[in-house]
Amino acid sequence: MARNFLRISSLRILLLQLSLFIISASGLIIFACNSPEKVKRLRFLALTDTHIAADSDLARWRDFLYTIRDREIEFVVVLGDLVGHAPEFIEPVKEIAERIGPPVYFLPGNHDDNYTRNTEWWTSVFGSPYYRFEYGGYHFIMNWSQDKDGPLGWLQAVLDSIPQGVPIVFCQHYPPQSSGAPDSGSWPILESRSEEVVVALSGHIHRRTSETVGSILSETLDNCSMDTTKDGHFYEITLKAEELVRIEEFSLSELKTVSSPDNPPIVSLVDTSGYFVIDQPLTLTGTAQDDNAVALVQWRIDYGRWSDAQGTEHWQLRLDPADLSPGHHMLWARARDNTGQASAGFERAILYLPEEGPQPGTVRLSQGLAGYTPCRDVTVRAHAPEVRAEGSDLECWIHGEAGSEEFSEFYIAFNLSPINTGRKVKEVRLILFCSRQNSVSPADGDDLYRVGVVGGPWSEDMNFNERPHLPGWYPAKKAAKARLEDEWPVPSGMQEIRPEVPLTLDLTEFAAEVEKWIKEPGSNHGWVISPLFDEYNISFRSSEYKIPTMRPRLEIVFQR
Repeated sequence: MARNFLRISSLRILLLQLSLFIISASGLIIFACNSPEKVKRLRFLALTDTHIAADSDLARWRDFLYTIRDREIEFVVVLGDLVGHAPEFIEPVKEIAERIGPPVYFLPGNHDDNYTRNTEWWTSVFGSPYYRFEYGGYHFIMNWSQDKDGPLGWLQAVLDSIPQGVPIVFCQHYPPQSSGAPDSGSWPILESRSEEVVVALSGHIHRRTSETVGSILSETLDNCSMDTTKDGHFYEITLKAEELVRIEEFSLSELKTVSSPDNPPIVSLVDTSGYFVIDQPLTLTGTAQDDNAVALVQWRIDYGRWSDAQGTEHWQLRLDPADLSPGHHMLWARARDNTGQASAGFERAILYLPEEGPQPGTVRLSQGLAGYTPCRDVTVRAHAPEVRAEGSDLECWIHGEAGSEEFSEFYIAFNLSPINTGRKVKEVRLILFCSRQNSVSPADGDDLYRVGVVGGPWSEDMNFNERPHLPGWYPAKKAAKARLEDEWPVPSGMQEIRPEVPLTLDLTEFAAEVEKWIKEPGSNHGWVISPLFDEYNISFRSSEYKIPTMRPRLEIVFQR
């Protein structure tokens, strides 16, 4: 059922109270004016935090726009976080909106510009992250709020250019509590025209709130995730002159979506392994199909320029290792049909150009490489203490005070019995391939982890309740200081990191233990790596990951 909310400032209530009647039934609240013939009316949809980060999310976005095209609305406003730190989807989100449904006005969120650190993600597709437009006598101000020092001069100039008495709708991604209200940022500037500001709309916090900032009505909308496994909400907003605001909330999962009859093209590689070692020139082949005709297929490496493949329905491309740096790369492919419509997502594959082998005196161990197999690892979760997470990514997660909402740590051990040397250990390095992160901070000292020696035997199928008693780090801030505490390096600007990138942990602090484990294999219970800071999550590929060159590596450097 739609839930309808209507807000009027106390001053306007006093002015209208003699001519106002209220009808309340089934959760519907309606405010009517004494002179309806003079009331301007505008209806539009607003949604926020769609977090598109997968092909299926993009398909749902496409179906959503096609489904709402027949609603009695003028346009759609999206209040930021179009994507989930997946900038490759910004362009297709825009392209789909331009082809399907009513006009869509977008704003960037922190996921779309990496907390202002990568504004080019946005500007390369949309241009300016802030702008204005007029519709039906209303002035919409689309403000950029991730930078609190923001475009304040621009905002002031826009307000100065709007005639007195013209209604204003103010939109930005961050809600008041995240953007300096009421004493800083855009809010003091906006307050000077508060009589004309019908409503301020925002998102970001993934919940519905309503408040007054100074004398400005602020409505923060719940998220509208396009993830097919999640729900969210979108809103139909009706404006009647500057006095009235009606907001109707609808569940996305209850919307009966239909698909456009003109399907987007489909592109795929013939070899579906998704992983190619490029140690010599290699030709990859693929297919593409469309309900009309395929016009072209394009490909790129990482986030470089798109190039045209040879052929259409049957296509190929040639890769030369001389064009790549050692390590992992992502191959992307897409198709366009004869109307210019792009495929709803991408074909992807990981490319690996072999790196140099270990230096003399260094032993490198990684599951499945060079005949090495005995590595084991597992994640345990305090917020799901009975769940067994064997085979999943290795998680170092924490959220909430002392991990009250999320706390994950991981255990890892390498069998060192293949090492046959009596030399002293000089260095120990653990290389992990980062696949995900959250709450990335550029500041020092707040993305912390700790490493300790596991105090007893454990198995890969254990859960949090079954983990060894020592070191027993939980809750986060009450544990004794670890022998090794450090800060995670920021591996990338994205939340979902593709291709995964290696992070190196210096574990030389445990050189003596490694020497003992080589001599006494039964004493080797490995390490546990746990979070310290209350808002940072990071994940790595495990020893069972399908791509062998992205599994954990242990490098031991011996004194010569």
